[in-house]
Amino acid sequence: MIRIPWRRGAFALLVFALCSPATAQVQTNRAYTTTADASDIRPFLARIPDATITRGVDLEPVVEFGNFDNGSTVGAAAYASIWIAEDLEVGGRWGFLTVDPDVGNGESGLEDIRLYGRYRLPLDGDIDFALGSELTLPVGAGDVGQSNFDFRAFGAMRYDVDGTMVVLANAGIQSLERGPDRETGITVGGGVILPMTEELAIVSELDLWTTIDYAAISGGLDYELPPGGHLRAALALGLDDAAPDVQIIVGFAIPVY
Repeated sequence: MIRIPWRRGAFALLVFALCSPATAQVQTNRAYTTTADASDIRPFLARIPDATITRGVDLEPVVEFGNFDNGSTVGAAAYASIWIAEDLEVGGRWGFLTVDPDVGNGESGLEDIRLYGRYRLPLDGDIDFALGSELTLPVGAGDVGQSNFDFRAFGAMRYDVDGTMVVLANAGIQSLERGPDRETGITVGGGVILPMTEELAIVSELDLWTTIDYAAISGGLDYELPPGGHLRAALALGLDDAAPDVQIIVGFAIPVY
């Protein structure tokens, strides 16, 4: 597994310019919303441990590039989010990963399948709370660090501050399989969604895992295209051993139903 040394300090956050793809065909019963309603704007780093529930079926193909001290990774994957009931969502992620170390030959293979479910508590007010769990099915290639059975239980919160911004928070207990060993720890994260225009929002996050010494901060843009697709790009910078020095995430969320 590619790892990087511990680094501390402040750094500048960069955000990518967005280019406009063709808008996907969408069912007419999915309304075009704006950043005045941020419920369909999802985090980048903590996309799964979140408190939002959107109606219908959403797909988000993503491309991710990670640069480490001793190599790099390139991945292509897709998230699926499926609305089951008023406050219940299930989904997952599956993709393909290429690892290119500075020394030795590169390897490519399938990722493990990540599945999740979350239930939003039926509470009134501007705060949403959700409870959920995430697990991986070890179907991926061991040559790229996959083929692990991992599990996480989490709680998540969203707080709408008078329509001017949305505060995100999550915390969980995580168990990761790494070779013959299993590591258990906690995960915590937080961030904000800051609407800039009717279509454009900034998404900033901090994500920490004690399980594998992962810490990263990110800044990204979410641009909504009628009738509901989201063009998204973010830059994440690693703060701890298991995080990439630099990670680029580009995706396009598509409401297909």
